[in-house]
Amino acid sequence: MGTKAQNQVKKQADKKSIADKIIFVLLSILIIGAPLFQGLFFQKEIMISNIFAFAIFVVFLLNKKRNKEKLIIFNSPYDCIGLLFIIAYLLPIVFFQWADLRDAIDILIRYTTYYAIYLMIKDMAQFERYKEYFTKVLILGSLVVAFIGIFGATGYIKLEDVIMGNRISSTFQYPNTLAALMMAMFFLVNGSIHKAEKYIEKLIYGAAGFVMLFTFIFTYSRAAWLLFPIFALLYLIFLSGKDRIASILYFVATLLPNILVLQPFTSQLAIDADTKPKALIVFFIGIGIFKVLYSIVLFVQSKLADKHYKLIYGFLGAVTIGVAILGYMALNTTVPLVFDNMAATENKTNQIQRTVKEIEGNKDYILKLNVEAIAGEVEAQWPWRVRINSVNEAGEQELLIETLGDKDVNGEIEIPFTTLETTQNISIYFTNIYPKTKVVFNEVKVIDGEENVVENIKLKYKYIPESLIARFNSIDLSEDSSATRLTYYKDSFSIFKSKPIFGGGGGTWKALYPKYQSLPYNSTEAHNYFLQALVETGITGIAVLALLIFIFVVHLLKAWKRKDTLTISILFSILALLGHSGLDFNFSFHSIPIILWALIALLETKTFEDIKPRINKIDLSGKSVGTVVPIIFAVPLLLFSISLYSAYAISVDNGKSINEIPIEESISKMEKAVLLDPFHSNMRIDLAKMQRTYGFETDNFSLVEKAENHLKKAVKHSPYMPVALQETASHYISLGRFEDAFKYLDKSTETTPLKPNSYETKSEAYAAVANYYLGKGEVEKAIDIYTNNMIGIIDEMRVANEKTEKPVQLTQNTLQNIFRAKYFVDNYNNPEKLEQLNDIVYMSYLDLEGATAVGMPWRVSDSSSGDIKYEIKKEGLKISNTGEDNEFIYSQFFSLNPDTMYEVEVVFSQESTQKNLRSHIISMVGRRTQVSEDINLEEIEDGVYYYNFNTTEDLEPGRQYIRFDHPGNSEDYFVIRQVIIKKIE
Repeated sequence: MGTKAQNQVKKQADKKSIADKIIFVLLSILIIGAPLFQGLFFQKEIMISNIFAFAIFVVFLLNKKRNKEKLIIFNSPYDCIGLLFIIAYLLPIVFFQWADLRDAIDILIRYTTYYAIYLMIKDMAQFERYKEYFTKVLILGSLVVAFIGIFGATGYIKLEDVIMGNRISSTFQYPNTLAALMMAMFFLVNGSIHKAEKYIEKLIYGAAGFVMLFTFIFTYSRAAWLLFPIFALLYLIFLSGKDRIASILYFVATLLPNILVLQPFTSQLAIDADTKPKALIVFFIGIGIFKVLYSIVLFVQSKLADKHYKLIYGFLGAVTIGVAILGYMALNTTVPLVFDNMAATENKTNQIQRTVKEIEGNKDYILKLNVEAIAGEVEAQWPWRVRINSVNEAGEQELLIETLGDKDVNGEIEIPFTTLETTQNISIYFTNIYPKTKVVFNEVKVIDGEENVVENIKLKYKYIPESLIARFNSIDLSEDSSATRLTYYKDSFSIFKSKPIFGGGGGTWKALYPKYQSLPYNSTEAHNYFLQALVETGITGIAVLALLIFIFVVHLLKAWKRKDTLTISILFSILALLGHSGLDFNFSFHSIPIILWALIALLETKTFEDIKPRINKIDLSGKSVGTVVPIIFAVPLLLFSISLYSAYAISVDNGKSINEIPIEESISKMEKAVLLDPFHSNMRIDLAKMQRTYGFETDNFSLVEKAENHLKKAVKHSPYMPVALQETASHYISLGRFEDAFKYLDKSTETTPLKPNSYETKSEAYAAVANYYLGKGEVEKAIDIYTNNMIGIIDEMRVANEKTEKPVQLTQNTLQNIFRAKYFVDNYNNPEKLEQLNDIVYMSYLDLEGATAVGMPWRVSDSSSGDIKYEIKKEGLKISNTGEDNEFIYSQFFSLNPDTMYEVEVVFSQESTQKNLRSHIISMVGRRTQVSEDINLEEIEDGVYYYNFNTTEDLEPGRQYIRFDHPGNSEDYFVIRQVIIKKIE
C-alpha cells in the first residue's frame, strides 16, 4: 500500500477514534448521571435523559455511516431480546389494549432507550479497552451515589431525603433501590478485582466494594439483607477454585471492618447535630482498616503457590469459626437499657421493641422489671412507659396493658397481663419521652403463672446497633409491609386476567389497581418488576422476560465452564438487580434498567456463540443491518422526545403563571402543549377546564365544544383515570346534560370502588344537580336524585365492601351529603323542618338502610377495665359495655361556633335495654366539656330526646364531637338511630 493510502487509512482511524471517545464520554455522563437525579424516577428527568440518549444514538449512527460500517445485530441473543421487549410494549398500543395511552407510550420509549444504550455500549465493548472503561464507569457511578449517601447521612451533603429516618437513601430517595444497586455493583467490583493485574488497581476496586457494602448495610433494606447472602453463596459456587478463594478472602476483608465500625458509626449518627464529623471519621477509619487488612490478603495471595491454597482453606475455616464465636458473643453480650433525657429541653422519644414468641393464648403472665428512674420536673411527665401488645397470626397488634413509671417506684416491679385467645406472641415497647427524665432497665423477664421464666429479654446489645436489631426483628411475612405486598401480587393477577394476551401497556398497574384492589391501599407501583411486566405486556411480554432469564442461566453455565470470572460477575450483578426487583419497584427508576442493559452489553458473547437466534430455521447469527434503518427510527424518536418535553415545560410554566397572565394566553399555551403531546390526558383536562370557563364567560360556545372534545379524548386515552371521568361529568353538569354526567360518575366509582374520594365527588355532583332542580321549583326531580342516586351511594359502598376484608368508610362530607338528602326526603312536606336544614351542623342517620356500607365512622374509648362493644345494624348503632368502667363512643369532628346556642336531637331505638346513659359535647380547643346531659330513656316518648346548650366564648370551630357514655357493668345496651345538631336562635 502506498504512503498516501496508508495516511488516508490512518486519518480515518484517528477520526473514528476521536468520535468513539466523544460517544464514550457522553455515554459515561449518562450512566454516571442517571442515578444522581432522583434515580430518574420523575417525568422531567426521564424525558431529559431520553432526549440525551437518543441524541447520542443519532451521533453514534451517523458516525458509523460516515465510516461506512454496519450496525451489527443478531450476533447475540440479547439483540433479539431487546427488540422483543420493544415489540411487547408496542403491541398493547397497536391493538388498542392500553390502560393509559400516554403511559404506554412513555414506557415504550424507555425500552427503546435501553436498547439504544445497549447497542452503543455493546458495539464499543467489542474493544477490550472500552469494555474495561465502561466497567469502571458503572463502578464509579455507583461509588458516587454511595458517597453522597454517606456524606448526606453525616450532614455534609444537604439533599432532600438523602437519608430517611436512619436509612441511607442517597440520590434515589428510596433506600431499597439504593441497596439493590450496591448489592449488584459489589459483584462487578469483585469481578474487576480478578481482572485487574496491578496491586493498586485491586486495592482501589476493593475499597470501592467496601464503601458499597458499608452503604448497603445502612440502607436497612431487609429484603436485600436476605438476598445478598444467597446471591453471594451462589456466586462463590460458580467461581473457579483459585478465584473462589480470592473472593472469599476479599469478602472477609470487606466484611470484618464493616462489622467493627457498625456500632461506633451508628452511635455517632444518633447525635443530635447538623453535621456529624466523628461519624465520618469512623467511616474513613473503616476504609483504612480495610486497606491494611486487604493489603495483607493480597500479599499472602501473591506469595502462595497454587498447592498451598489448602492453607488458605484452613485459615478461612478458622476465620469462620472465629466469626461464629464472635457473633454468638455479640448476640449474647447485653447491658442494661438506659434512656437518658436529662439534658433534653423538649420531648425526645427513646424507644425499643422486643418480641417474645413462646407465648400461649388466653393465659396469665407477669412481666418482671428491675428499674431505676429519675422523674421529670412536671408531675405528669413519667420517666418510662411499658406497653405490652398481643400479636395474632396475621401480625396484627392489640394493646393488652400499658404501665407508666412512677418516680417513687424503683427496683423490682411486676406487671401482670393476660393474653388473648388469638395471641401468637407479644410485642413489648419500652419508652422514655420527657425532658429531665432518665430510666435504667436493669433486667426484664417474662414469667408464667407457675413462675417459670419464659424469656429473659435482651435489652441492649453491647456490640450490635439497636437499629440493626430492630430491622432484623421486623423481618416477618406477617408484617404490614410484607402482607401488603402479597396483596399487590394477588391484585396483579386479577389485572392480568382482564388483559391476558398483550397486557395493558406501560402504566397498567397504576391505571387499573384501583379497580381490582382487594384491600384499601394507595400504591402506583406493584413492588414486583415481573408482575408489573405481566400486567403491562401479558403473556407476550412475560414470555420474553422468561426467555431472557433462561439465556442468563445458560450464559452463566457456559461462563462457569470457561472459568470466566468477569462474565460470571456481570451476570450476578444483573441477576441481583432482577432478583431484588422481584420484591420492589426498582425498575420504575429509569436509571436501574439503564444500568442493567449497560451490564448486558458488557457480557462476553464468545462464551455463548453456539446459541444462535433462529426464526423459521433461518440463522440470523452474524447478520448485519445498515445504519439507515436505525436512523429512520432514531431521529423521529429524538424529535418526538423533544416534543414531549417541550409540552411538559410549557405546561409547568403555564401552571406557575396562570394567575398572572390573561386566560386567553393560558389557553394558547396549553393548546400548544397539547399539540406537542396529544396523548397527555391531564394536559387536555387542564385545557378543557380553561376553555369551558372562558367559553361561558364570553358566550363563546365553540370553546365549550372544544373543551368537550378534549375531555372525550382524555377519557379515550385514559379510560380508567378518575379525574378524566369526573371532569367530563362536571362538564356535562355545567351543560345541563345530567344523564350523560351520571354515566361518567358511575364509571368513576366503578374504576375506583375502594376510593372514598370518588364517592365524595359523586355525592357533590348529585347535590349540585338536586339544588339546580330545587332552584327551578322541580321538587320531585330533586327527590328522585336524592332517593335513587344520592342515597344509592350507600348501596354502592356496601357492594364494594363485600369484596374486601377491610371495609372502607365514606368520607364525612359524603355522609353529610347523603344525610342531608335523607333529611330532605323525610321532611320535604314539612316547611318548618326544611327551613332548619341550613342550620344543621352535624347529622348521622345510623338507621339508614344498608348502613353497614359506610364502615364505622364512630370511634370508641379503649381502657383496660372496660369492655365496650358496638355493632352497626339496620336499626342503628348498638352499644354495650360489660366491663367495670364507664366507656364511650364518639363521632368524627364537626364544627361549632363560639357563644352560640345549639339543639341536639337524638333518636334511640325502642329495643334499647340500657335506660340510663350520658351524652357530652366535647371540644378539643377551649373548654373541653361544653355540655353533659344525663338521659333516661324511660322518660322520653318515641325514643326522641332533645337538649340545648350554649358554646363557650373560648371555643374554636372545627374540632368538636359528640359522645355517648355507657356506664358499664351490665348486659344492657342502647341503640342510637339518628343524631342531629342544629343551630337555633
